[in-house]
Formats: sequence, C-alpha cells, structure tokens
Amino acid sequence: MKTKRVLQKDVAKVAEVSRTAVSLVLNDQANTGISAETRQRILAASHKLSYKMPVIPQESRTGVIGIVPSRYIPDFFIDPYYLKIYEAFNDELKKEGYLSSFIPMEEKFGRNCSIPESIYKRKLDGIAVMGTISEEFIKKLSALKLKIVLVSFSCRELDSAWFDNLTVVSKILDYLFSLGHRRIALITPESKGVNFALKEKAFSSFRKSRNLSSHSNPVFRIDFNTEKSAYEKIKSSISQIRKIGITAILGADDLLSFGAIKALTESGFRVPHDISVAGIDDIDEAKLFQIPLTTMQIPKKEMGKLAAEILIDKIENENIPCRKISLSSKLIIRKSTCPVNKKPTRKGN
Repeated sequence: MKTKRVLQKDVAKVAEVSRTAVSLVLNDQANTGISAETRQRILAASHKLSYKMPVIPQESRTGVIGIVPSRYIPDFFIDPYYLKIYEAFNDELKKEGYLSSFIPMEEKFGRNCSIPESIYKRKLDGIAVMGTISEEFIKKLSALKLKIVLVSFSCRELDSAWFDNLTVVSKILDYLFSLGHRRIALITPESKGVNFALKEKAFSSFRKSRNLSSHSNPVFRIDFNTEKSAYEKIKSSISQIRKIGITAILGADDLLSFGAIKALTESGFRVPHDISVAGIDDIDEAKLFQIPLTTMQIPKKEMGKLAAEILIDKIENENIPCRKISLSSKLIIRKSTCPVNKKPTRKGN
C-alpha cells in the first residue's frame, strides 16, 4: 500500500500555525517575524511527520518574484490583512510555476528609506510591494530594471492592484451619517503611510461636505497601528468623548476598531446603543468579535491574485502597458452600529 505523502498543510495542522508560516520556516526564510518558539514547534512537527521538502524540477523554475512589505512589520505573517493578500499572491505564483522570495524592509516609511540589499543580490524577475510607500521610495523602485507591481497601493508610475481609500472611507461615513450620527471620531495611526493619510483626508473632506466641525468630529491619532494602541488612546480620551457627545467612531482599520470597542465597553458605554463603531478591511475576526463589526470589505484574496497576474503578464509580455486596477469595496453591516440614540444611556458615569 502506497504511503500518503505528508504535505505542509499537515505540518501546519500539527503545529497549529498557518501554512504560510510552515513554508517560511521550512524554506529557511529569515526576518519573518516568526518567534523562536513557533519556529521550533514547526520543526518538531515536521520531524514527527517525517516531512520531506518537494524537489522542484529545474525546468519549472521559470522565475523568482521578490515579495517586499512596504514597512517593517515584525508580525507581517500574522497580520490578518496582509496575510490574506500574501497567500493569494503566492498561490497564483505557484500555479504559474514561479517561486517567491520574501524580502523584509529594514526601515520605516521615511524619505531616506533604501532599497533592501537582497533585491540587488538575488536574481529576481519581478517585485511585488505590499502596502503604502513614500514618493522617494517609488522613485528608487522605478530606477530598477525590474518588473514591479504595487499591492494595496497605487501611484502614477507603476502597475498596481489596489482599492481607493477615499471612496471606502466616504462610503462608510455616509452610512454612519444616514443613521443620524453627527459627532463622529476617526482613530488612525500617526504615520507617514500614504494609505492612512488618504483615509484622514477623506474624513476631513466628509466633515467639510457635511458642515461638521472638527471639534465635534475629532481625529484620535496613535503611535502604532495596533489594537492595543487604539485601546489605550480611546481609554485615555473617555472624558473628551463624553464631553463632546461622540456617537460614532471609525477605525482606520478593523484592529483599531476592536481596541476602541474594548475601551468603550470597559468604560461603561454600550456599543452600539451609546456609541457605534465601524472599521475598514473586514478581516476574518470582524464577524467573530465580541460585537460583530460593521466594516468595509476589501477583497484581499482577489487583490493578491490579481497583482500576481499583472506582474506575470508584465514579465512575460514586454509590451503590456502600465495597468492600475482598482477593486470595489462592499459595506458589511453587523451589530456594532445602529441609528443614533437621541438619549444616550451608559452603565456608570
């Protein structure tokens, strides 16, 4: 009887991690943000199952694509937004016979952000940059003699698969406005990232178009794009929230909305009856959160697949013109929002 071949998904199941984490560890990728404990667990599961790396025929090695996160994120491979995009992108590469090489950024968004040395050292056929990048970095990328696609971001010079942050924010703010909310706060990172800057710009434009004051519709800025940072900011702003009478909070992404909900409920507010909370992205946890989150659904898998198709077409067909494909978003209404309560009631003072 033929022994069933052990696959990476089997190792992932035993180690209780994602298939992506298994692939990165077994391919000995460095600087992935995977902890030593998790790495050891994957290696132990691999040994227990007698997993053997598949041999890839030389003729199938049609090309190597570098995958570059646009910012240094220690937990890139557990980031619920980028992980979905990355997996879909990688799956499409494999289907077309391409290999991928993860190339971490060593700096943040600043103007002096340099091209990772490994891009020069490795024989890459193309690069996919995931996330927002600065204009200075765009110029440096454009100077490379490589095919490049931007993912979840767009600029004039390069191919891209993205979504329009201005439209996304406008849609969800219009929805909150339709529920009667006139005192809405935005919580967003204090970041040089263009995508977050566009979201704040859309919020400012919304206030102006609806004749809403910045005092009654403030922006809460945080140092880091994490649930913890959002929680701490809202927790420290409770007095201001009560004084203004804010009735809705929009997180620049779902993780920030989760932090806001936790801080509000701990402070005696009922979500959504006292304060509605909405997010952007529709990560998997959004529908499973303690209060299922109303959010804008971004087609992450479709974006990753489309970006891979654009890049492969660019590599295999020299004469294809620059393409910028904007994917549509969808409002997902759940239990974290409701019509504004004319007489807010709170548990406690």
